[in-house]
Amino acid sequence: RVSVLAGYTLFERLTLYAAGRVFGGPAFFRAASGGDASHYQVGGGALVRLPGAVDLSVEVMPLGEQRLVAALGFSF
Repeated sequence: RVSVLAGYTLFERLTLYAAGRVFGGPAFFRAASGGDASHYQVGGGALVRLPGAVDLSVEVMPLGEQRLVAALGFSF
């Protein structure tokens, strides 16, 4: 997988970004609703840095292999 990300940080806590990814190789997995017809993703996301070394993020990939991801991270 190869990814390209471009983003901008606002207010030292909020980062907005656009992302594009391409996937190589064959896809052998087939679910009941179909297979992996797309070998790319295009979308964007946001990351919020909260006090106490906590990060919240969300990423939406509406084009290609569709995905919605939300994450919570802690640094220690």
